[in-house]
Amino acid sequence: EKAEPEFFWAGPAARHLGVVVHACLCAIAREGLGLWDAERVKEQAPRISTMLRAEGLSSAEAESRARRAVEIITTAVTEPRGRWALGEHAEAEVELALTVRADGAMARVQIDRTFVDEEGTRWVIDYKTGSHEGGSLEEFMASERVRYEAQLEGYARALAARGERRRIKKGLYYPAIPAWVEWD
Repeated sequence: EKAEPEFFWAGPAARHLGVVVHACLCAIAREGLGLWDAERVKEQAPRISTMLRAEGLSSAEAESRARRAVEIITTAVTEPRGRWALGEHAEAEVELALTVRADGAMARVQIDRTFVDEEGTRWVIDYKTGSHEGGSLEEFMASERVRYEAQLEGYARALAARGERRRIKKGLYYPAIPAWVEWD
């Protein structure tokens, strides 16, 4: 069973934007959220544009997408849920790579963000750069949970196989909306 959903409708520019925003969010969590604010994110626009060109976008497209990336990342470092997800926590990891045996074969997973909160709960968080247009946001987020549930449940199983015995909660964070959905 393939745990990661496919994206038939997402064009290359959207995928490249997602890759670069993800890399920036991971860097922020790794460096420490206290070093980041909206102004510092804005200063990264030329670097982000370069990263997008390295992904294969034209200069004009990279510049346009860099502006969008700056908006998304700024939201993540300024709104409460983003600050919580990127902030300092016990046993925090960024892009945690684990190899596990699944259905008789070895599988590699990479968790965007994991940490233990103040109540002792292990969190597994996946960053998503998609947006929502039209319809109910609640219905959209419920469908996204269903869409990514197998992927995040696989991450939780990988952590359990590594010895994690705490309660594990899963969350999807969409800074472009901004929106959040979580489950046990």
